[in-house]
Amino acid sequence: MWWSTLKLVKRFLENQLPICKTLLEYSNKKHLMLEGNEISALEDFTTATELLEDITSSLSGEQYTTASAVLPLYMKIKNNLQNKDEDSSLLKSIKSEILESLNKYESHPMSSNLQLSTLCDPRFRLNFIESPEEVKKLAVAKMRNIYTTQKTSNPDNIKTRTKEQNKKGLMCSVQIVIQKIQGILPGS
Repeated sequence: MWWSTLKLVKRFLENQLPICKTLLEYSNKKHLMLEGNEISALEDFTTATELLEDITSSLSGEQYTTASAVLPLYMKIKNNLQNKDEDSSLLKSIKSEILESLNKYESHPMSSNLQLSTLCDPRFRLNFIESPEEVKKLAVAKMRNIYTTQKTSNPDNIKTRTKEQNKKGLMCSVQIVIQKIQGILPGS
């Protein structure tokens, strides 16, 4: 809903002068013209939500890698919504409301999968993860779990394989972890 409201507000601000001119031509419609404080409120709303529009449209593509980009984009939103001295009181209020509604995702059950996904993406690695050591430990634990599962389910296990087969098996395990993180395989 906010996205369509943003588009409407942006369109109004783009066409503000012709709209005002048209309203002035009709004396019975002058009361519909917005005042300066109302227009500045619309500008504040646009300022606070434009980045959200850009990020939402970039994450909504089917052909893009999105899971690994969620945390970096989330951090960008949080940084962008920090209050500045020159912000009006309304803009500060809008920013704080948006931040408050985003804070509920801080401890979301999906956050560990998003952190692992970000870790696996060479564009981001640990740069946008607040607790990198915990994420490293989680990644190692998941890989060990997969390794142990494969080792116990295969009686002709690792000791009888060549070095090349072990490397290939490890790569398969890493690929399985990545696919589980990205939600391709069930059981993540």
